[in-house]
Amino acid sequence: AREIRLGGLVTNVTSALARTSGRPWGTFTLEDYTASWKFTLFGKEYEKFMPYMREGEALLVKCLLQERIQYKRKGQEETVTGPKEKELRIQEISLLSNARESLHSITMDLGVEQISGTFRTELVRVLSENPGKITVHFVLKDKANKMAVKVFSRSHRIDLTPDFLSWIQKRGIAFSVE
Repeated sequence: AREIRLGGLVTNVTSALARTSGRPWGTFTLEDYTASWKFTLFGKEYEKFMPYMREGEALLVKCLLQERIQYKRKGQEETVTGPKEKELRIQEISLLSNARESLHSITMDLGVEQISGTFRTELVRVLSENPGKITVHFVLKDKANKMAVKVFSRSHRIDLTPDFLSWIQKRGIAFSVE
């Protein structure tokens, strides 16, 4: 299982009762600029995460990517062949506005060809203009030699301000937060 964090806006919320058991269940879609994920919740998961299922709510969803549990009906042989299906199982949901306070690092992926004197000067400027408590890591990738190294800044800690995030987006820098 691998941990994945998704951030985005809630859309397409539905709640219903199961026809046979009468138990509540619901679905919601989480959308960001590049993708959307549809989640279906039953039982205890539905009870736990239902308060977050409001259209327009900005959420941070912590999930596990794991193999889907295969249930076998009585008297049937298991017919699953090949690779097992994967599913995203929600572990935790928090409001995106509160999530910034719990972040402790950002990792930016940079190709060595991106790093010029001008880029370095601009990067130092934007890091200096957004001081905070978040540690800054870089993964420097050399695709030609198939090498990568992870380093961190000892002199800069930042806050994820809209200006900083806009700067990253404009340059097409891939990043992840923890």
